Amino acid sequence: MTRKRSRCRSRSCIRSRKRVRMMQGQAHEGESSSSVIPYTCHSLDSASYPPSSQIKTHTRTPPPTLFERYTIAQEWLEPSYHTRFFATLRRSLPVCFRLRTPSAVKEWNDILRTSYNISARRLPCGAWQMSSRFLIEDEYLRSWISSRTKSGHVSRQEFVSMIPVLLLNINRHHRVLDLCASLGSKTIQALDALYQDHEENEDDGNQPTSKYPKGFILANEIDASRSYVLAHRCRETLQHRMVSLAVVTHNAIKFPNILANLTSASTSASDTPPDRDRKPFDRIICDVPCSGDGTLRKDFKVWNTWHPGYGIALHPIQLRIAKRGIALLEIGGIMTYSTCSFHPIENEAVVASLLRTGCVELLSHEEIAIRMKGIVYQPGLTHWKVLNDECEEVTMKHRPQGWPVSLWPQDDRSIQDSLTRCVRMVPQDNDTGGFFIACLRKVKEYPEDDNEKIKRQRRKKSPLVTTKADHHRLYEVKQKRSKTYKKGNDLREFTRSLSSSPSRTFNVTKSLATYLLDCPGSQKLNLVYAGYDEK
Repeated sequence: MTRKRSRCRSRSCIRSRKRVRMMQGQAHEGESSSSVIPYTCHSLDSASYPPSSQIKTHTRTPPPTLFERYTIAQEWLEPSYHTRFFATLRRSLPVCFRLRTPSAVKEWNDILRTSYNISARRLPCGAWQMSSRFLIEDEYLRSWISSRTKSGHVSRQEFVSMIPVLLLNINRHHRVLDLCASLGSKTIQALDALYQDHEENEDDGNQPTSKYPKGFILANEIDASRSYVLAHRCRETLQHRMVSLAVVTHNAIKFPNILANLTSASTSASDTPPDRDRKPFDRIICDVPCSGDGTLRKDFKVWNTWHPGYGIALHPIQLRIAKRGIALLEIGGIMTYSTCSFHPIENEAVVASLLRTGCVELLSHEEIAIRMKGIVYQPGLTHWKVLNDECEEVTMKHRPQGWPVSLWPQDDRSIQDSLTRCVRMVPQDNDTGGFFIACLRKVKEYPEDDNEKIKRQRRKKSPLVTTKADHHRLYEVKQKRSKTYKKGNDLREFTRSLSSSPSRTFNVTKSLATYLLDCPGSQKLNLVYAGYDEK
């Protein structure tokens, strides 16, 4: 008996996407976008085909989904844009990737020069965008992107998710925290920005000839298993640049201040001021968990699972994560708050609550315009409605139990005017997914209320180190420096065991090693991976 051959997974995915498009009323890719919604059905009076002028046509519009009804009820889009907005969301997402090395740039230019059937669009950040059909039709292009992504020369990333790092304007001396790193696309982009000053002097397969940056990246992921995936991906992609990266696993709401003392004992008047007032980071990427309705183009099941209550439930968590990020930021430092959602409850409502503290301000329109040059974007909303799962408006006076007041728009006119400096990425503007970014600059410290003082005094004085973190401690190697790097003064060599002849060593830059080992609160870090392994 012959065994039935299993269907290729990639072809099954393509067929399933086509079925989804047909069910949603989308026409073929060559037809105009106006035929997606609504679509036309023909009724014939007899078996013979009459002339086209005698064909009776009627338009059958599919019942609107909950997301469509919610978007229309919010009125944040002009009515004339609704059809185009929903039609764009029902089209597949273009392929977008970023070229990381000079050799990848050279090879890609050769492909564009020799392949006349490929149409790609150049984007900021060294990114390129093209239709997904080119990967289906061109086998060589598909294999090239796959192999170069695996070797670290190309980074696959949606264009809108590159914008938060683009707005941060990261330099070589910046200490950067990726508070919710997930699988590390923004982490890799941030580390590339850290090394951008000497990218042109770097050859493939060779070590950098200039000094390592004084800055570093700390990537945090709350889920332990995902943090190991994050570390593996960064190690395979970044290679020797891993000397400036450490992966940790913490709850973002409770991320520790590395520069603060382990104990909370008060100091006398003659002692030095407490170290908890020092802030460890100059730039923070705060891409919080969200309802994900901006990913409708690549995750079609969101059309059926999304509901407004999901964003309302996430709002307090998002606000606490953002506040913790601001608390860890140096005065004058910048944090980007971002979500892949159109929901104003998850976006402008959170930013308005941060602005109300008076500790942060949004970057001006001029600063945003300079960094977003060549990119079409929409301003943030100043007013919005709070809707329940039936798309009925709920007022603050009749809010259900547990719904915070911060869900509703602020009455302060200055805060409302400031919200227009947020960035909304709409799919039809740049043929992308949906995204929201707010670029916040810290102007003063948070005032510590009495409740926080009481909680701090009641904390245990023992180090906040988990059992799992004990397996990932670093021990400095006192022997000769690594032969891989010519400038040993810029690096410190570590191992994970106290053996006299360690089989595996890791090289870490001095500035990062100071944060991981020598700071007052270094023992608080749950370290997963750090440094570049020579093996």
